[in-house]
Amino acid sequence: MGDAPKTAWVVGYPLLERIHYLLVAGFDVYGNFGHQLLSRLYMDFLRMEGEFNFLTLLPEQDKQKEWHDWYRHANKEILNYVESASRDFYGKSDITYFNKDTKDELYQKLKDHLGAVLDGSKSIDHSSVPEKYRSALQVIQQLKGEQIAQFPELINLSFIDKQGEMSLFSVIRNRAHSNITSMFRESSNRLPSEDTLTVVNGVLGAYPNVFMRVEEEHISGFVRQMTHLVNEADYAELLTSYGVRRTSSEFWAHADQVHSSYKNAYPDTYGLLDFNRLENR
Repeated sequence: MGDAPKTAWVVGYPLLERIHYLLVAGFDVYGNFGHQLLSRLYMDFLRMEGEFNFLTLLPEQDKQKEWHDWYRHANKEILNYVESASRDFYGKSDITYFNKDTKDELYQKLKDHLGAVLDGSKSIDHSSVPEKYRSALQVIQQLKGEQIAQFPELINLSFIDKQGEMSLFSVIRNRAHSNITSMFRESSNRLPSEDTLTVVNGVLGAYPNVFMRVEEEHISGFVRQMTHLVNEADYAELLTSYGVRRTSSEFWAHADQVHSSYKNAYPDTYGLLDFNRLENR
């Protein structure tokens, strides 16, 4: 769903097994700081292994270009380690490529290969998404960079038709980084100009940051406001027009309708949303 990601993992069974024992079977949620730190450190190496597995499928001339892009501005010691470790995964790929953007072509090949088992229901292009909403959602998904600087990480978006029926969507802000090599000083690696949005059919994520509720006849105005956000005042005005703040007298009625629609549409994955991270800007 959404645009092509910057990085990808190829996970075989040995890697999956180590991730499982690290993060599930052997992980202590009440563990001390050392346990948490070492788990995070080891997970970084597992992530890199999955990334290198992906790079083996690309043409030789594109592998180094890709990992250099993934590790922009990383310190020299880390770059030397990555380069040394990645050599074990280098070799000629037997995949024949026809386009200049080989990574995007590889994504499409993987998608085609897995087509029989992929679940496309979360895509806004899925047949379950009303046609009258699709173009508005596509416009929102194209917003990026400074246009979305005011957005939280997760918006629970509801479109309400003239019969009062609710259609649920999730708007996810993808936070771009020059590299992910440290759990500290994240702001020094942030690239806000490269942030993007992914719009998902249904509910994705358990911790919404804001609820937005838009009546069908107001969707064009909502999209227009979304695309013209410049500062915090513009975002506050958007919330005044379409947000359901936690201080609103209609908050719990809206939350009940969201949960009811969520349960009816997705009974196999339904669960109560956690409101601990709701903003009230």
